[in-house]
Amino acid sequence: MTTRREKVCKFIERYCLIPEGSKVGQPIKLLDFQRKFVLDVYDNPAGRREVECLFSHPR
Repeated sequence: MTTRREKVCKFIERYCLIPEGSKVGQPIKLLDFQRKFVLDVYDNPAGRREVECLFSHPR
C-alpha cells in the first residue's frame, strides 16, 4: 500500500513542471534531499493536515 507521503512525491514528479530555465516544462525530479524533506513533512503520526515547515539551503 502506498502511503500518503509517497503519493505526494509521486504527485510532484508527475504533475509539477520546471517553470523556467533550460529545462522549462520538464517534470520535476526530486533530488534525494528534497524527497527526504517531503517524506519527513508528510510522515505525521498524528494525522494533522496542516504543517508549518522551513527549508533552507546554502547557495
